[in-house]
Amino acid sequence: MERTKTVEEDLPRWRKVGGGTFRLAGGRIIKKNQIFHASVSQIPDGFRDVVIPVDKLVPPEPLALQETKYTVTAGSPGWYNVVDPNGKVMNEKQMRQAEAQSMVEALMA
Repeated sequence: MERTKTVEEDLPRWRKVGGGTFRLAGGRIIKKNQIFHASVSQIPDGFRDVVIPVDKLVPPEPLALQETKYTVTAGSPGWYNVVDPNGKVMNEKQMRQAEAQSMVEALMA
């Protein structure tokens, strides 16, 4: 029978260096000098000073920024609205086209 890699082995390893014990989110009890697998989010904020990483931590990939594009749409004849990508109208009252264009330029800056 072949041994397969478990999900836990994909997580970074940590060592508890302080005294006493603490519990992980799943209820596991971690004792002094114990090495364990856990994600960064599973370690409580209060215990970050007594736990050190054994393996090198891989930094999370940065999130891609999406450029927000505002558009000018026609409302009543001769009046316009500024609309965000989700379809929400950004102005309180309808405005003339020149005013709407200047508002879009101000929001994009």
